[in-house]
Amino acid sequence: YQNIALGKPTRDTYTLVDGDWLGSELVVNGNFATDTDWTKGTGWSIAAGIASCDGSTNNVELINQPADLGVQTGSIYKTSFEVLNYTSGNVQIRVKGDSSGGRGLARDADGIYIENLTASANSNDVRFTASAASSFDASIDNVSVKRLIEVAP
Repeated sequence: YQNIALGKPTRDTYTLVDGDWLGSELVVNGNFATDTDWTKGTGWSIAAGIASCDGSTNNVELINQPADLGVQTGSIYKTSFEVLNYTSGNVQIRVKGDSSGGRGLARDADGIYIENLTASANSNDVRFTASAASSFDASIDNVSVKRLIEVAP
């Protein structure tokens, strides 16, 4: 389905997925096919189709997409990502996140994680962070962020 919003010069494409209407994919290279489109903090690397953190730092190091992804403050986003090769620490996704919101739960095991997050004011990006002193040692893959237009009843 396509909708041209009033007052907007761009056309939004919506897709019906499991009963929810979702906007277009905002993340570029969410499958880490190349070592591009992401800014890596200390200990992070991209290779073989995954982004990995080696647990060498106890800081809140991150990997993020710094580009303006069109995230809108107050909008809800369906996020998903996979944790692989987990050894230690935790990681959480943030959508335009600051300390007041837009943050997912801290994840500390292999698995696929799906959360609806409300974007908060601060930056206009998607990022992954580890809790202070958590020494995250694992990989992430298949990152997706789409605006949730309407939830199925």
